[in-house]
Amino acid sequence: MLPARSTMQNWLIAKRFILSIGSVFWRFSPETTLGCIANNSVAYQTLHILLEFRQRVAGD
Repeated sequence: MLPARSTMQNWLIAKRFILSIGSVFWRFSPETTLGCIANNSVAYQTLHILLEFRQRVAGD
């Protein structure tokens, strides 16, 4: 069995994954990356949910 991870650890893993993928796209084409986020409601909603989750974890 894997040890249970805390919510903060899960957030850090998700953040690292998202940033690593985002940085690859950003390096090749910043305009396309911004356009995809702006035009893709799913990506925008996911980003919004993650930011809201981070604020709750941080206690803001």
